[in-house]
Amino acid sequence: MDERREDPAAPGSHPPITGAAKLAPPQEAWGAYVDHATHCDVCRSHDGGKCDPAETLYRAYQEADGEALRQYNRRTP
Repeated sequence: MDERREDPAAPGSHPPITGAAKLAPPQEAWGAYVDHATHCDVCRSHDGGKCDPAETLYRAYQEADGEALRQYNRRTP
């Protein structure tokens, strides 16, 4: 059933969709790395190279992930 509006909503008239919860630090770090890698010409090149900012973001992800794992292991009996 087609229920189109006669007059479409004006662009920007709807509030932006936002996340309901804050992401864990490893998820935020991974998101920053992926966001960079998908928009950076060097990272997207076919030779598989990574730029210095990408390496820094990936190391930040690894550190955040390692810290989360250490915290988890301290809580697990």
